[in-house]
Amino acid sequence: MEFDHADIYENIDQIALEFTRLMLRIPKGGAVLLCDAYESLRELGAGWQEHKLLNAPLYWYGTNENSDYQILDREAVEDAGGQFQQLKFKLRNFELELRTSETGLHNAQNMLAAAAVGELIGLSPQQIKQGLASYRGVLRRQVVVHEANDILVIDDFAHHPTAVRLTLEGLRERYPESRIVAVYEPRSNTSRRAFFQDAYGSAFDSADAVYIKKVEDAGGYSATSGEIAALDAGKLIGAYQAKGKTAFCGTVDEILTQLEDQARAGDVIVVMSNGDFAGLLPRLKKQLGSREG
Repeated sequence: MEFDHADIYENIDQIALEFTRLMLRIPKGGAVLLCDAYESLRELGAGWQEHKLLNAPLYWYGTNENSDYQILDREAVEDAGGQFQQLKFKLRNFELELRTSETGLHNAQNMLAAAAVGELIGLSPQQIKQGLASYRGVLRRQVVVHEANDILVIDDFAHHPTAVRLTLEGLRERYPESRIVAVYEPRSNTSRRAFFQDAYGSAFDSADAVYIKKVEDAGGYSATSGEIAALDAGKLIGAYQAKGKTAFCGTVDEILTQLEDQARAGDVIVVMSNGDFAGLLPRLKKQLGSREG
């Protein structure tokens, strides 16, 4: 639970209130699962428990040894079939081991939550394992959309700084020897504004090269009080250059020109936006596909 949707909410307390209202509607026969990785959720859940607000039982999941559902082990592995993640979960009544093509801690957390729901509704360990092992992700979440001349292009919906960071960390695990090129469009009402200026300053740390579309318009309407300030993409680029990374800020045309000049064999290019990035992706695929092998 983090701040977002600045055109609707003024602060994170308003978002917490929405979550609380939802949880109060869960009936006694249901269940509430909270991830133990985030302080905001730990505080919120502790408050619900202290004041006995919930009708349904509350369960914790994650890596904490005191949680009801735990990730006991997580390892990136590779075989002839490709890159995988080997997982070991501890549920309330049994342990579970599985291998999945979905990499990264965030995907492991999501799978643990799904396994917990499976156990709570009475699925067998084998049913849960088969279901998770067959899962192939969803559209626009680390989806490979192009591969030519030893360059991989991935489409991802990430735009909130935490989602950007987790996406890139997962890709770093999956492609440890590759140069990861992050191409990002600040597009949402919140990401185009300066709310996450500092958070974006470390969100791209797992990438080797960072390209950010220049913010031309910070947006109009806002639920927050005070002046709307735009995200300073140029300042972010300067910070990443200071870290020794290739970094560039510009228009879509300028970014494409830079990528055409600098993309090389072995690159994993991940295009991140919650929109169409002004048509960048199909143009990039055409640009890379026209190269001689």
